[in-house]
Amino acid sequence: MATANLTVAPVAVTSPSNPDMDAALRRVLAEPSLARQIITGIALRLADRKVQHQPLTGALWCTAVGAMYTRLLTGRCQHVVAAELGRAWLVLPVPYDGETGGEYALRLRAAARTVDAPAPLVNQTFEDGDDRCPVCEFWTCRCTRSA
Repeated sequence: MATANLTVAPVAVTSPSNPDMDAALRRVLAEPSLARQIITGIALRLADRKVQHQPLTGALWCTAVGAMYTRLLTGRCQHVVAAELGRAWLVLPVPYDGETGGEYALRLRAAARTVDAPAPLVNQTFEDGDDRCPVCEFWTCRCTRSA
């Protein structure tokens, strides 16, 4: 029985012969991350003219988060939702006493710009006295799990 040599030519991600892929790639790269969209969605709800002057309370926060969740996260994979919510929650500023929804929305928008920024380098000594991260084993670590 003869065997045929089948070779598959690789498809370039960006090529003149694949304009649909180029357009899709540009669209994906131009779109902000889901974590950034989550924070911005909450900020938009808190900055609404009907509630922006109200003090930031638990009820107002839950309304804003619920509206964002319905608009952005319904129907997505639970793992994607958990990961992106985790990334978003890491940069949320702590609300000040007496702060209004509009004031907090301004700080949320500033925090949203930091979501996609690279993590700062961490120089620290770990429990065993070693200066290397126990997770990634680098001397200068960007690993958030090691802190």
